[in-house]
Amino acid sequence: MNTRRFCLTDIKPDHIAGGISYLYRAGQSCLSRELDGLPLSAGSIAFLLHLYGREGEYQDEFARGLGYDKATAARAYQALEKEGLVRRVRDEEDRRRTRLYLTELGYEVRDKAAEAARALNETMLAGMDDAERRDAARLVGLMVKNLDRTCIAGEGDK
Repeated sequence: MNTRRFCLTDIKPDHIAGGISYLYRAGQSCLSRELDGLPLSAGSIAFLLHLYGREGEYQDEFARGLGYDKATAARAYQALEKEGLVRRVRDEEDRRRTRLYLTELGYEVRDKAAEAARALNETMLAGMDDAERRDAARLVGLMVKNLDRTCIAGEGDK
C-alpha cells in the first residue's frame, strides 16, 4: 500500500514543498554520484562554483550571494580548504575578514564540477521544451523571491 501523502509525479499545489524537498534530495544524490572520486561533496559544489571568477572577495560576500548565513558559508569554505580546493586568507586591513582564493586543485576540478551541475539541470529539465524550461525557471525564481521576502527578510535584524 502506498502511504505517501503526495504522488511524486502528480504534485498538487498544497504539496509543492514536498516535491521541492524531493528534488533537492534526489539532486544531491545525483551530484554525489557525478562527483565520485573528486575531493568535493554535493553540498559544497555551489560554494566552489560561486568562487570561480570572484576570487579575492570576502567570505561573507559569498554567503550573501548564495543566500546562506555566514556560519554555514564559513563551514563550507572550511571544508573546501581542508580538501585543498580553497585558500582562506585574512585581510591585511581588516583581520576580522577573510578573502577566498582557489588552489591549483580547485581549478583542476572546475570543469568536472560545472559539468556535474549542468548534467543535473539537464536531467531535471529533460522532456521540457524551451518555453517550459523558461516557465520552470520563472516559477522557481518567484518561489525564491517569495521566501526571501517573507522568511528571510529581517534575518540580519535579529
